[in-house]
Amino acid sequence: MKAKMPDKPAEAATYLCNKCNKSFDFKEGTLSCPRCHNSSRRDMVPIFVKDNPAEEKMYTSVDWHGG
Repeated sequence: MKAKMPDKPAEAATYLCNKCNKSFDFKEGTLSCPRCHNSSRRDMVPIFVKDNPAEEKMYTSVDWHGG
């Protein structure tokens, strides 16, 4: 589980726009849907985020719990 940080730049990932149901790849810049041009972060759902080994090194076994 990643920490939620307000105003954090959008990660490079594949996103789904909840307004028009379009999935798209995002790499950098301002996150917005290429179909409907929606830029509300609340309407964008990351559906595939590539693993980041440098980020994973920051986590310990305490951060991962059963569920």
